Amino acid sequence: MGAQREGTSRLRLYWRFSVLINLGFLGYPGYDLVTGQHSTAARVAGGVGLVVFVVLYLPALLAGPFRDETEPAPVPHIVACALLAAGLSVGMGLTWTTLLVYTSQLTGAALRRSAGVPAVVLVAVLTAATHSWMAAGLPSVAWAAGYTLVIGLYAVAFRWIAETFRELDRARSELARLAVAEERLRFARDLHDLLGHSLSVIALKSELASRLLDRDPARAGAEVRDIEAVSRQALAEVREAVSGYRGSADLAAELRRARSALAAAGVAAEIDEPAAALPPDVEALLAWTVREGTTNIVRHSGASRVTIRVCTDGARAEVELLDDGTGGRGTGDQAGGNGLHGLAERVTAAAGALEAGAAPGGGFRLAVRVPKGDVRKADVRTTGCGS
Repeated sequence: MGAQREGTSRLRLYWRFSVLINLGFLGYPGYDLVTGQHSTAARVAGGVGLVVFVVLYLPALLAGPFRDETEPAPVPHIVACALLAAGLSVGMGLTWTTLLVYTSQLTGAALRRSAGVPAVVLVAVLTAATHSWMAAGLPSVAWAAGYTLVIGLYAVAFRWIAETFRELDRARSELARLAVAEERLRFARDLHDLLGHSLSVIALKSELASRLLDRDPARAGAEVRDIEAVSRQALAEVREAVSGYRGSADLAAELRRARSALAAAGVAAEIDEPAAALPPDVEALLAWTVREGTTNIVRHSGASRVTIRVCTDGARAEVELLDDGTGGRGTGDQAGGNGLHGLAERVTAAAGALEAGAAPGGGFRLAVRVPKGDVRKADVRTTGCGS
């Protein structure tokens, strides 16, 4: 965005420089005012008219191409400059028709393109009419009208370029705003995914340790140590997320944490780990699926048994979580809450497919398939680890 604004600033500087350089052509009517065969009254009237013209013309021209769309166009300035230029040309001589060229430049720069082009043509017609009124020859009339038209259209083109730069500035600003909003959504989603699972495990293990405290102090101590480990892991993951440098999730570690969490919740788990190594991005997505699915099972399903399968072939990898609970008919994340929405966004970004809903034989099924390599060669429509 900074480079874009720098481009606009350079364009504005170039415009101001070109305007100041073009002011040198006012020397023609100024020289005629001093050396021409004019009466004193004509000199005074011409001098006052020239000063008024410059006062009306210069500020409006400098701001013209960069005027905000909400600001009214300086139409009174343009009309006044056109009348002054035509009147001074007729009254003082052909040398003063230079003011009509300045009027055309102001017209093209100050009006939007839809109005600027026809207005510049009108100024060119006014220039031709003024020269004809002063009995100038046809070549002189054609040259003056053509030159006035070219200068005016140049100003129209310059304004169009300035408007394009402003639109690019606004587009870049909007993209930056959307990027910030997207990053906030990503961060909120990541914190939900990170803390939802860890806090659920901590709560379950705390309840279990409390129940075991009198009956089995040794196992209660082990659960407390597990709570400490989970807490430290959650803290480390939150710090990584806040720093924006969260590494890829470890599928094997996530499966071990899932087994521990399900055991603490009294859920029997059958877990099949992958037989082959997976690409880091694929492994991370499957790990997040295991985390989200396990969290939902522990918090919402009421299941007593869970099967987790990780399947791979040459083109794809899949993880499937199947429980015998009631999550598919209840409320919460398994019915489409924030966690599954966030997971679905991750899967979509990886050109994969997600299925979540009631299993045919009862319970709830969550399955995610993602290409391992070339998306075009991967069949992500096939369902089931055993297919």
